[in-house]
Amino acid sequence: MILLLLGQFVIEDSLYISGGYINGAAWDGSYLWVTNNDNAPGTKIHKINPTTGNMYIILTYNYSYTSGGYTGMTYANGFLWPVYWPDDAIWKIDPADGSHDNTYSAPSTPYPYGMAWDGRWFWYTDQNENRLYRIDPANMQTNGNWPLSFSPKDCGFDGTYLYIMSGTNTLYGIDTGTRAVVSSQAFPRTYCAGLAFGGGYMWIGTNSATGKVYKVRWAPLYEGTDESAADGRGISLYPNPARQSATLRVPSGAEVSVYDAAGREVLRKGWTTELAIRSDDIGGPGVYFVLVRDGSGVKSLRLEMTE
Repeated sequence: MILLLLGQFVIEDSLYISGGYINGAAWDGSYLWVTNNDNAPGTKIHKINPTTGNMYIILTYNYSYTSGGYTGMTYANGFLWPVYWPDDAIWKIDPADGSHDNTYSAPSTPYPYGMAWDGRWFWYTDQNENRLYRIDPANMQTNGNWPLSFSPKDCGFDGTYLYIMSGTNTLYGIDTGTRAVVSSQAFPRTYCAGLAFGGGYMWIGTNSATGKVYKVRWAPLYEGTDESAADGRGISLYPNPARQSATLRVPSGAEVSVYDAAGREVLRKGWTTELAIRSDDIGGPGVYFVLVRDGSGVKSLRLEMTE
């Protein structure tokens, strides 16, 4: 098993796929699906076993094309929905047999890319337009579009926010109600493109002939501020920055680990509702990441210890 802590991201495993253009990813509730353009014989969709330490391709569907291929992809209502470029189309594919059941016009033409499903709407990105579109599944027509401040690739919904991977390998969180950016975090790998959430993990695919699929344990990075809660559960970390000691409070209780900037675990505490994190105990001044694990999942907070 690969376990690599990179700031607030923990890469638990990865899989290399020849061809190397993993532009899209989707989770069907049990398995991961990814797109792959490799010209031999054309664009592909792979079904992947997601088990840590045993990730492998279960099956592959092949689709011929003259140029371009699949970009982003999502799963909704029993079907895979990949975006097909340069035909500016959204395909509907039955994962049971790979059959191409329908084709819909994409809402933009320059460079259609990302595709996500939030349980009510499809969300779609255009890389060249730097734009986000919302699509009504009833007629596959757009019912809203908004500008983005970055060049987007694939997107995915984690149950709370829409996340979009950018062309600069930064993961942006978007509130779909307000379209406001609620978080931005640089992922420590290059050529990131495909994006999906499922099984308690984030899944990232890379393109430009690199062909990696990363299985990532991750939580949005909350900035702990003096006497302020990190989320609705009332988790707080203060003062922050801190000189000698900071206090973590978790009203409902949790297990806690503290990591330094190099990814080394410097402090671990079993189930607790309050923890004093002392500078001298964890290595002195610097930036640390506090991971809080409870029955709801994992939350990550950034802590700065000063001189």
